[in-house]
Amino acid sequence: MMIEIVAIEDPSLPEPRVEVRSELGQFTAFWSGPAPVVGATRAIEFSFGHTFRWNQDIVEVEARPHAIEPRPDGGAVLWATVLAWHEEGGLDLRLGPSFVMLEAFGYPAPVGATVRLDAPRVTLFDCNI
Repeated sequence: MMIEIVAIEDPSLPEPRVEVRSELGQFTAFWSGPAPVVGATRAIEFSFGHTFRWNQDIVEVEARPHAIEPRPDGGAVLWATVLAWHEEGGLDLRLGPSFVMLEAFGYPAPVGATVRLDAPRVTLFDCNI
């Protein structure tokens, strides 16, 4: 996914918090690696560092456009589509133009369903593209 860096809280930290803008919304996340430059556009991958639980922090919802919104505590809420799920807990999602892989345990929503993820922490990795 392509994002634009809007602001950086403290670029001297090992994982500074950044505010970013994407076609799916504006949100804050932690940045893995050297701090980017404000105004830069970067291709990123998501990491959540969290195991989701179906019907708790990942739930099936009515179909709606994909989006990312900030949580008041610094995490993010994401709306995505289920592409595949795996018996051992793996989950593949489409989030706008991107594919996202994560762990989610419990009884999953069907392939093609729209889901809302309540992510307490989001870390972005620069793909260097």
